[in-house]
Amino acid sequence: TTIYIGQSTTLITDNYFIYHWYNENDSLIGTSKSIDVSMEGEYYVQVEDVNGCTNVSKAAFVNLIPKTELFIPTAFTPNGDEHNDLLVIKGKFIQSFQMDIVNRWGEVVFETDYINKFWDGTFEELKVIEGTYYYNIQIVGEDNKIFIKQGTVEVIY
Repeated sequence: TTIYIGQSTTLITDNYFIYHWYNENDSLIGTSKSIDVSMEGEYYVQVEDVNGCTNVSKAAFVNLIPKTELFIPTAFTPNGDEHNDLLVIKGKFIQSFQMDIVNRWGEVVFETDYINKFWDGTFEELKVIEGTYYYNIQIVGEDNKIFIKQGTVEVIY
């Protein structure tokens, strides 16, 4: 099972009389039919039925992965006042990043495959006109999942 950091998963077994859950260090971690697990590792359960017969499960492996995060501002002001002059995209746990920004006619005015390359509101070394621009972002997170985000950003002077 794979879960995101900060989440948990429930390991459960069939109905028995006694339950002993263990982690990979053979430490007893639970004595009920199910346990909630939020730590990466290997887990198994030893059970006993009402007749005293015992059995041990196969190992259950729990893997933790970081959850991909992305922040995209809705506007920026490339007016040279040194406040909010760049379109800064922030992200965590990103393996690859690709973004293009187009104007209302579909012309690409900015593109990058590096999340720390910010748009300064120019195209061909000239300031773009104030208004709405459209972004297309495709990322691959450290969980190897592809994430596509499309939206708009306002250029305000």
